[in-house]
Amino acid sequence: MNKKITIFLTGCIHANTKEGLAISDAAVRKQQYIDAIQWYLNNTPYNIVFCENSGTDISNEIGTGRGRLEFLTYTSKPLKVDYGKGQREMEIIAYAIEHSAMLMSSDIIIKGTGRLILKNIVPVTSWLAKRNTSDFCSIWMSIKEWLCDSRFFFCSPSFLRLFSSYSSRLNDKLNFERVLAACIGENRKKFHFIYPPVWYNIEGIGGGLGVRYHFTRWQYYKLNFKNIIFYITYNWLGYWPKKRYE
Repeated sequence: MNKKITIFLTGCIHANTKEGLAISDAAVRKQQYIDAIQWYLNNTPYNIVFCENSGTDISNEIGTGRGRLEFLTYTSKPLKVDYGKGQREMEIIAYAIEHSAMLMSSDIIIKGTGRLILKNIVPVTSWLAKRNTSDFCSIWMSIKEWLCDSRFFFCSPSFLRLFSSYSSRLNDKLNFERVLAACIGENRKKFHFIYPPVWYNIEGIGGGLGVRYHFTRWQYYKLNFKNIIFYITYNWLGYWPKKRYE
């Protein structure tokens, strides 16, 4: 069976705060989103859902993508208590779950940061598509504690809906990455965790710290060697770190 795969990108073009943002210029942010979406259109066969929370519609600047693209946009309301970007991210996920025509009918969802490119998205997804993906999550995890790299993760629609229900767990100590790890760790009997077979290969500029992501061939070789150790530890030995945060 050919599995239906959807890339789910979240975005905020007109950021309502500059605090904690290295890139706050709306024009720059918009172009980064457009470039990323165009890259996925040109380099993957998957459907793409882009959900944006500042009421900025960019659909007429990219086109239909031959039916592969779905744009969602709305305007976030002010928060009484603001726990940072993770809180808005959870809000966007919840909105897309309820309003997207593509997202929840997928077999595999690839949740990504909208302005970054996962260059090895196709080989990782193709590897996962050969496995049981009925109720699963796959993400790069720390081996020391309940902490994951949330810039990109792969999951079933059922897991994404469950994770969305964890939004109330966010606070000034538990950020998006730790809440996601908690969701995985607490539900491993129901949702199987699959550690990815290779290290992520990300290109782009991080909006928070302004870090430019790029690996040389030698850097990526070393990271993939590390990934083999993590892969065996999680997938073959059934390991899960003990240290967690509440």
